[in-house]
Amino acid sequence: MKPKMPPTEKIVEYLEGRLPLSEFYAQVQHDEALQAFLEQEASLPPYIKQGNLFLYIMDQDVSKPATDVNQRDALSKLLTAFAVEHQVDTSSVRNYELVLDASPAWLSPPEAYIKTLIASFETLGGKREKLTFAKDKIAKDFRYLKKPPKWLQSPSWPFDGDAPLLFVGQIDASGLAHDTAQIYVFFNELDCSIETMMQVA
Repeated sequence: MKPKMPPTEKIVEYLEGRLPLSEFYAQVQHDEALQAFLEQEASLPPYIKQGNLFLYIMDQDVSKPATDVNQRDALSKLLTAFAVEHQVDTSSVRNYELVLDASPAWLSPPEAYIKTLIASFETLGGKREKLTFAKDKIAKDFRYLKKPPKWLQSPSWPFDGDAPLLFVGQIDASGLAHDTAQIYVFFNELDCSIETMMQVA
């Protein structure tokens, strides 16, 4: 019978890119020794509010690229706290940051879009080629009639399935609210419908 792998070795496998996130997540669900190791008291990154690393991991959506980025960071810090030697495969972090670098200030791409874009990087070469591809793809997908939106809050571009809607323009609606307000108008080219949203500052 094959001896059971220690929890730290499973974490190292994931951090070094030899174990996909989905498989690591499945192991965390079923391996009590791994769960116990992740439940240990340790200094955790400020974005972890769940009390321990096991609860944090169980609370994450493994389909989101940001989950992989944040989880690698947290697990690496945990192993460092217990003096466990390891390397970290930073390709997921680099690809995630590359998409953010390619995105204009008026856009915050949703995680599903980022995941699809990163998947396209597999057939490309270095950083420059990926960055050019991402910029061109974003410019093609997120279109506007005259000017991009000027958001009052975080960018919130609507989609129909996988397709971003066309930004038509925005209207000052401050007279409808006690604060500064803008109504954003989008056109759905798939069914020729109009979608609006309002932000208040």
